[in-house]
Amino acid sequence: MLSLAATRALAPGWSASLDTYVLAGTELEPRAATSILAVDWAVHPRLTLDLGVEAGLTRSAQRFSLDAGLVWRVGRLWGQP
Repeated sequence: MLSLAATRALAPGWSASLDTYVLAGTELEPRAATSILAVDWAVHPRLTLDLGVEAGLTRSAQRFSLDAGLVWRVGRLWGQP
């Protein structure tokens, strides 16, 4: 798997993310590439609600889907705690 992601803060508690990833092919499935564009809202300093649109970039990827999820932040890689 290969993934490239970028996130930008829009306003306090809001951000947008773009994630493009490629899954390696196997004997059962060909290689698939997908991009997800999401809006993130910080419900709590450690809990984020994500709403996004996913589009397949290859024939083997799902053509279009809507995504939603909750992300629990475990810690920070850099910056202030």
